Amino acid sequence: MIVIVAPYSPVGLSKTPNLGAARKIEVIVAALAALKLPIVLVNSAHNDEVRAGLQQRQTVIGGVPLTEVMLPTLKRRPLGKAVNLLQVSAVVGRVLDLGVPSLIWLYNGYAFECLFAQRMRHHLDVPVVLEFEDWHFSRGVGVKTLLDYLAWRTCARHFALAFCVNANLQKRMERLGVASRLLPGVVPDELISLSASRPFTKDVLTVGYFGGLTREKGAHLLLELASCLPQEVQLVVSGAGPLADDFRRLADTPGEAVCFLGQVGVEQLYAAIAKCDLIVNPHMSIKAMEGGVFPFKVIEAIASGRLLISTALPMAGIEHSLRGVLFFDGSAVDLKRAIEAAHAFFCENSHVISDSALRAATEFSSASVVLALDDLLGSRAEKQREIGG
Repeated sequence: MIVIVAPYSPVGLSKTPNLGAARKIEVIVAALAALKLPIVLVNSAHNDEVRAGLQQRQTVIGGVPLTEVMLPTLKRRPLGKAVNLLQVSAVVGRVLDLGVPSLIWLYNGYAFECLFAQRMRHHLDVPVVLEFEDWHFSRGVGVKTLLDYLAWRTCARHFALAFCVNANLQKRMERLGVASRLLPGVVPDELISLSASRPFTKDVLTVGYFGGLTREKGAHLLLELASCLPQEVQLVVSGAGPLADDFRRLADTPGEAVCFLGQVGVEQLYAAIAKCDLIVNPHMSIKAMEGGVFPFKVIEAIASGRLLISTALPMAGIEHSLRGVLFFDGSAVDLKRAIEAAHAFFCENSHVISDSALRAATEFSSASVVLALDDLLGSRAEKQREIGG
């Protein structure tokens, strides 16, 4: 079986959902299902702020039936997360009761995830794969980040393979002797198929935003722009967060060309992307954090064949995929300028945008992840046969 250890907090399961991480985890679950092994998700999120013990249930995530093991929780989340670090052995025992793991997949280098992998390795010689999404200190230093870093650093010798969100993290893993691959995002086949439909073929310019509705993500810029964009521009927005009610009110206002979808499923999301001419990533610029983060939705937008308008991004390792991006400086004024220039920019760069979509779909597809894991599991099986022989 495959054991995925990840903090899964989607809408409906948590009062404070993490849409980006939840979406990534769902895509990874769907990709790993291609290995035809049972999947167990050890959910390390502290979704319920109530006192509860270790729980287990059958559920469906990313369209895949699996077993979910949920960690004990307390009324105070920070305390509960700290106590979870002392409960690793009990969680490992519960997972071993379900079967013998063939692969451990860790979502990011968090303390619980890394301690789980180390404890499991005391029992079994099982390969551990790290999905390295965020450098520990990219947003500052604190008690949690220090604990995460120390656990990750101690666990590094157990990693058989690391998928890294950018080249800087990849270099960190390779300096530790860990085989690494670049993976800024995983592109599902359903999204790749959208690149066959050509944008900018109608009179109305459809601008899409799909993500967290927070100021950090830059969603407030769309609220500022809604009333001053040209009449031929329509905004399509989906997601959840503190600004959701503002978008809902705007969509209900007569004369405002805003369609608010709220939180939608995967099929609805892809249908919405298919109708868009361009997609906006107004996230507060993360270029200064290029040692550690990269927006998952950026690769999705590029692979869909849509024009992407974005704030500055870390270029390390994926320069070729970002050549067709129209960048803006993070202000509402410059975003308006970029939207108005979008059609002309697309016409001038359509071949670059198509090439970037093809390259992203080839390098970062679900199939490429599964192939790498097939190679890993196959090579380990061959070594074990040689030792046994």
